[in-house]
Amino acid sequence: MGRMNVKCQIMVKILKKLMTRHGVCGLFNTKCLVNDDFEVLFEHKGYQLRYCKSWDYFEVLGLPTDDFKEIECFYNLVVSEILNE
Repeated sequence: MGRMNVKCQIMVKILKKLMTRHGVCGLFNTKCLVNDDFEVLFEHKGYQLRYCKSWDYFEVLGLPTDDFKEIECFYNLVVSEILNE
């Protein structure tokens, strides 16, 4: 699976959670330093998408900064649509 497919998989998993109004509190590319409760939504060759149930946010780990920025733009667009319904 190439990086483009990884980005698409991550975007789809994020969209599925957001459609149920979960995960609207943020998207980060750094690992949490405390022991929050996470659900791993996607994992492949060092890439990982985690959802923090307690604080309702996502972590996207392992992607280069440019790829993360692309996912972040997608996330912000979807969240703004959801919150403005």
